Order: sequence, then C-alpha cells, then structure tokens
Amino acid sequence: MNNFVRLDLPGPVQGFVAYRELPSTAGLFVKFVGSEGRKALEALIEDPAALEQELGQSIRFVGGIVGRVTSTRLV
Repeated sequence: MNNFVRLDLPGPVQGFVAYRELPSTAGLFVKFVGSEGRKALEALIEDPAALEQELGQSIRFVGGIVGRVTSTRLV
C-alpha cells in the first residue's frame, strides 16, 4: 500500500508531496519556483550532510529535466 500527502505552500517552494512506499522508502516531491526557489534548492543540494543530520536519515537527491523545467526529488 502506498501513502502520500500533498501540501500547497506559498512562496518559492510549492507543490510539496510526501510519500511512502512499503516497506521502507519515503520521498518528497517539491517544486522550487523562481530565483528564490533555485537558491533554496541549491542550499539543500550543497550541504546534504546538514539535512541528513536534521532529518536523522540518509537522503538521496534524484533530478531530471521535464520539458523546460528541472526537477529534483529527495528520496
């Protein structure tokens, strides 16, 4: 069984979706918008160790380009 939750957030971070795939995978889809969003994404990618420490879990960024939009997924 898969579970997910979606939150619409204001500002440069939008379309936040958290999901869980059994047995042991969780992930986030987040849309970073505009130059402020790009700065927020770059800060996360530049220091994954700090994010791992805050979350208490290992993380992996998965990215790609969809049309003209660059997407990054945190797993």
